[in-house]
Amino acid sequence: MSTIRVEQCRFYPGSLYALEDSTLVVQLRWPALLQPALQPAVRQRLQACVAQAFAAVAGVSLENFPAALLCEAPPAAMETPAHWLAALCVAWQRQARDAVGPAQLVTQSTEAVVLALPCWRPQLLRQLLPLAVRQLLAFLAPIGQRSSAGQELNRQLATLLEDAQREGLSPNSLCFALAARRRGIPLALLPGNLLLLGQGEAQQRLNSSFTGATSVLATRLAKEKLSTNHLLAAAGLPVPRSLRVTTPQQALQAAETLGWPVVVKPARLDQGRAVVPDIRDRKPLLAAFEQAQALDPGQVLVEQHIKGEDHRLLVVQGVLLMATRRAPGGVLGDGQRSVMQLLDALNSDPRRGSGKRSLLMRLELDAQAADCLQEQGLAADAVPAAGRFVVLRRTANISTGGTAEDVTCQIHPDNRLLAERAARLIGLDIAGIDFISPDIRCSWRENGAAICEVNAQPGFRPHWLGDPARDINGEIIERLFAGRSGRIPTTAIAGSRARTGVAHLLHHLWRTAGCCAGLHSAHGLWLGNQLLTRTTSTANQSCRMLLPDPGLQALVLEICHDELLEHGHPLDGYAVAALLGGQSDQPEEDDRDCLDGLREQVVARTVEAVVVNAADARSLALIGNCRARRRILVAPQGRESVWPQLQADGEAVYWREERGLKWLILAQGERETRLLPSFAIPLTGRNQPQCHQVEVLFAVALGWAHGLTPETLKLGLTGFDATVVRPLVDVVLHEPAV
Repeated sequence: MSTIRVEQCRFYPGSLYALEDSTLVVQLRWPALLQPALQPAVRQRLQACVAQAFAAVAGVSLENFPAALLCEAPPAAMETPAHWLAALCVAWQRQARDAVGPAQLVTQSTEAVVLALPCWRPQLLRQLLPLAVRQLLAFLAPIGQRSSAGQELNRQLATLLEDAQREGLSPNSLCFALAARRRGIPLALLPGNLLLLGQGEAQQRLNSSFTGATSVLATRLAKEKLSTNHLLAAAGLPVPRSLRVTTPQQALQAAETLGWPVVVKPARLDQGRAVVPDIRDRKPLLAAFEQAQALDPGQVLVEQHIKGEDHRLLVVQGVLLMATRRAPGGVLGDGQRSVMQLLDALNSDPRRGSGKRSLLMRLELDAQAADCLQEQGLAADAVPAAGRFVVLRRTANISTGGTAEDVTCQIHPDNRLLAERAARLIGLDIAGIDFISPDIRCSWRENGAAICEVNAQPGFRPHWLGDPARDINGEIIERLFAGRSGRIPTTAIAGSRARTGVAHLLHHLWRTAGCCAGLHSAHGLWLGNQLLTRTTSTANQSCRMLLPDPGLQALVLEICHDELLEHGHPLDGYAVAALLGGQSDQPEEDDRDCLDGLREQVVARTVEAVVVNAADARSLALIGNCRARRRILVAPQGRESVWPQLQADGEAVYWREERGLKWLILAQGERETRLLPSFAIPLTGRNQPQCHQVEVLFAVALGWAHGLTPETLKLGLTGFDATVVRPLVDVVLHEPAV
């Protein structure tokens, strides 16, 4: 098989092409024989390899690979190995627990391929890329030609991914991030692997199942299991009686007081660590106490044992969303294989691992398993009868090797209300209620069921396993955002040097509307009235400074083409964009094409409205197929230049002479709204430069596009001090820019 060679590799802190993330642009020397679309037999072989390799990768399945991991996925019949390589790079990063978005095949020629790859950790992707190339070539090789080098490749890849996972997101955070991404919610990572979903005041923050609204007091209370127990009991909810003990003698006395059997557990630990249920005599009680004491000195609980099955009830914002029944780790007999053989088969599931973040945990024949076998009258080499379940763990936690089954549709209404009230009493917005019940279909009032714990940061593994098809993380995201997009109004202003004046004036209009708007311009960074810095920074840096601030309500960005070429786009998308265009000093044709390409990217990322200089033919040509709902033309030369568009019910902003006055006009179709005469606007009054008339047109058009009322626009225009912008703006309008 011919080789693939990486020729160029450049990282952009912003996003490029159709990507949403920081971007690594890679050029590869690509053998001609790899250019054609994949033959069906080759594609099936690749799918089989991928299904085995990516069984535990979020968002990857046999059915959606590689299409789900590409920005512009071709039909299956048009897929080439290059598409698969791009998707591999995304999949491996998600395996490393980076919630990156899709990749893009930018160009493909007879000799080279250019890929745009999303990345959160550039160094990690640079390490993964050559391994992905080798993996692709191994996948493409006929089965008879595969070498033993493939085993070494898999080992290297597994080692790299395992190391990378330690610095990546938790599984729960990864699922939340990908769920937000699927819903078009902006995504960023704050220090400490804290997820920032959304922008400014529209944001939500998540750390696994902790949200920005999770109460610190409630979290502390839930962590203190005995305090939780007492609070719930005082409110009339069923809980097992518990006693805190510090010595073996106290543990024995507590068991006698409560009545055998009992449970011993640490008072402040979770994930079932050192929890031993159904203790019936002195010796195992003392052993359990010693184990719990070692993990949580002086904080050991002896608790009344409640007979029944273990359930995890997930309550979000006061509503029970999901209930799962957890089963302890074990194997199901088939009448042919021994316990050890059954266990080997169970552990061959790629979802089972030894790390605490694995979806399922490996089961080992350790001391606890040996005790469980002895209690069931079995040995490791015994062959259980077909259908007999052999228990190898005392607790049903997923973290100790258990699994789960969805029982949401079976839960009795009384049990549902019980869980919701418990979460409300503790004060948690997301709570995992551990509920022991002989039968979840019966009311707790009838069968002796009880709440044994309330978890403040519940893991979701029981729910993922209970119903793999249900997007429980996505449902929670939708509840957190309550139908909102997570986006604030954003504006990209690209074009001539007049963009600086337009940006400052639009920022002033937002502030006139009572909005705390951020502004990135060539002369500094503002948040509302506050100048944060005059130090020149990139738009990417400014966005990283402003977007995490919950006080931010709108954002205005001055965009220059050199910055886009060097750093990429600061946002995954813009609500409104303006193309001011250039009018003279035209660049060379190659540069013009480059500028048009960058302008086209700005337009492609804009969703609400594009404001374009009607006097600039090249800018006009770019908006024909844009996805923005509105196209607003700015007509420095007056209404006549945009009359055909207005007759087609288009929108425009222009100056119009009327009875010796020059009026600022908003036009929608043939309907006109007069705002102000030019003399009433300080920026366009007597002795003001002609260029400010263009700035006013664009700023007003942008404010109109964002929905600012005519009254707000009038008040902002008349209250803007021209001396603020004049020293900042070079009035030359002819610099060719984006």
